[in-house]
Amino acid sequence: MNPPGFAFSQTDRFDPPVNQGNPPEYHVEKPNHWHFTAATKQPAARTTVVAAMLVKDGSEQLEVAWKPNGIEIETPSGAGALSATLEPALRLSAKWHPTSGPAETLEI
Repeated sequence: MNPPGFAFSQTDRFDPPVNQGNPPEYHVEKPNHWHFTAATKQPAARTTVVAAMLVKDGSEQLEVAWKPNGIEIETPSGAGALSATLEPALRLSAKWHPTSGPAETLEI
């Protein structure tokens, strides 16, 4: 999911390919990694992007709701929120409330 005015893509390929342009004697084997690219849909003189990645397996149910400064997440194992503010300085806040056990909070 991504908010309006913002585009992203992800791939498990290197761009350009790892060995492109290198002589064969310098080729190396590299495992694929996940790569993320983000951009504004309209030109911007200045922008700040705060990105968070939630990793899950294909069988997990996940509900995500966009909020003005972040997201709220619900899963069968709990619910949480991630928020970011940029002024006067960058501040990140993450809260997780599992269905069992203590809640977790992280603030930076």
